[in-house]
Amino acid sequence: MKKVAIALLSILAVSSVKADELSIIGHGFSKHLENHNFNERDYGAAVRLERNDFAIQAGAYRNSLYKDSAYAGIDWSPIHYNISGCVNIDAGLYAGGATGYKHTMTPMAGVQAAVKCNNVFVRVRAMPDPFYNSKAVGAVEIGLVLKKF
Repeated sequence: MKKVAIALLSILAVSSVKADELSIIGHGFSKHLENHNFNERDYGAAVRLERNDFAIQAGAYRNSLYKDSAYAGIDWSPIHYNISGCVNIDAGLYAGGATGYKHTMTPMAGVQAAVKCNNVFVRVRAMPDPFYNSKAVGAVEIGLVLKKF
């Protein structure tokens, strides 16, 4: 219950920020370079607010240790590339923290990139995994832009 409360408070904090876009995120899958029986079906949901090259995101998911996690983080996407028509690629870095791991709030940081078309996007994240000897982990999320301000 405590983690759900943290996630809800994070979402409320995110919702008070001025943004260009409001999106919902569905978490789904992760991949560890060395799978030591980690959960790689990390289902969850989040809220994302974007403004210019920055975005904040907060939500909850079932983590790699089969525990519930609440998280909040910031993305910086200074790289923008239009492939054709509605297909755009944004890329950059992210940093944040999540509950449900070894530490009360485990830091997380890495690279991220998204492919967007109209109001739908798929984002891939990758980060080193210094805590569980997995070397690195990647995750996929899908998003839907609900509102453009």
